[in-house]
Amino acid sequence: MKTSFIVRDELYEMLVEEAKKQYGTARKLSEALNAILARHFVKKKSLFGTTRRFSLQGVREEHDRFD
Repeated sequence: MKTSFIVRDELYEMLVEEAKKQYGTARKLSEALNAILARHFVKKKSLFGTTRRFSLQGVREEHDRFD
């Protein structure tokens, strides 16, 4: 997908430097930006696969249990 963004000058310069560092040329701005966005937004799977999150709501302490 193609889109346009208005980027602050200092951020643009940082992105150009990242593209040069990672890809050897400033012409790879899209790849550099995609990598940065993916690192920020894409969550990796946990070490144990697809572990579901759970709530601790309603969990009691051991000394609070009923005998």
